[in-house]
Amino acid sequence: MTSVRVSWSVGLLVGFVTISTGAYAESRKVVAESTSQPGAGLSRTELTIRAGSSFDQFDVVRLARTGAVGAGDAPVILLAPFGFPAEFWEAAAPGSAYEDSFGPALALEGYDVWLVDSRLAAAAPGQCESGAVDCSPMQDWGVDTAVEDALFVAKLAEKAGTSCKKPIIGGLSGGSSTALAAVNGHPNRFRGLFLWEGTLFTADPAIRSRNAAFCLADRAAFDQGTFFDGSVAVFQLLFQLATIAPNDPSPIPIFPPGTTNLQAILFALTLPNPSNPLNFTETFIRLVGDPFAATLVHSDIDRVLAWGGLVGTYAPIAFIRDSHCAMAGLDDSFTDRLDKFDGSALVFAEGLGFGQMMLDTAALLERADVTIDDNPTFGESDRYSHVDWQGEALVPLVTWLETVD
Repeated sequence: MTSVRVSWSVGLLVGFVTISTGAYAESRKVVAESTSQPGAGLSRTELTIRAGSSFDQFDVVRLARTGAVGAGDAPVILLAPFGFPAEFWEAAAPGSAYEDSFGPALALEGYDVWLVDSRLAAAAPGQCESGAVDCSPMQDWGVDTAVEDALFVAKLAEKAGTSCKKPIIGGLSGGSSTALAAVNGHPNRFRGLFLWEGTLFTADPAIRSRNAAFCLADRAAFDQGTFFDGSVAVFQLLFQLATIAPNDPSPIPIFPPGTTNLQAILFALTLPNPSNPLNFTETFIRLVGDPFAATLVHSDIDRVLAWGGLVGTYAPIAFIRDSHCAMAGLDDSFTDRLDKFDGSALVFAEGLGFGQMMLDTAALLERADVTIDDNPTFGESDRYSHVDWQGEALVPLVTWLETVD
């Protein structure tokens, strides 16, 4: 990988400060920048954004075509799923080229792509609990903070780019939820909205009731001073073991005796688990497959392990609380102005993931030009991990992007 100066306009952003508005009123500043050329015709700039202490920061990756060919490419902001870094969008199966991942492929289609972290705790397992790392800033890492992070990136994209067009914003899972909330709060800020299996609304009374119970539990934990959830570290471990020793027996005792590490992660990804608060419906699954046979119906297991290995160590309860309470109908502040947005929207709905919830959300975009791509046979992450992810995900997105004014 060769280090290069991608763009003087990006380089000048180091030290640029903006003041946030709303509940989380702290300045955000670009404190570090590195540049590289990971593939032919593509430049990559990584920025570190700080909003207080060194713990209270996030990363952004900009992907753009090099030279004159990239001049004027319209900005597209992709927010990572909850608990994942910006590099989620760069994950490719082992042996694949860098361009064989979603973010780079989209940039090469002619877009100025900005990939954004879901905020991650810079702490190893156990460090938040022991106090070795002060994780208290996570108490502010709710949906509002994620929205303000996205708005800051939108300003960066406008200052660094040469296109006169407003950004398009989207994301997957929690990133989709954040994009939705950003457009709700700032309906004139973006040209387009891309929702991919993530929302903060449902019209289903049963799903509302389920999430109301989780909302109350989240609020109780928060009131007791618990601001982070370390249980995601188990998910991280499952991915690590499945990658380094897929056929070895799993050391995690919750699985049936003789379960291999690969089977264990597939149990977690392919079977419904109503007790899991991050499964927002009782039938929610991430991938369609058979954990006993260690096979997937739609997805490439190597692509799954590539992105799965990026999952963080701790999850901010504030974001989970905001999501549960919104889906419960107890807080509509993230969806109460969607009828003001009159841009274009693309909605990916997967029947075995968020499913009908995505269609309910699309109905709130009363003034928008909405395109719905609904696949009733997919789990939440099947489209992203699909053996033909270009045909199932990239092509429909690019086709829609070409229509956005």
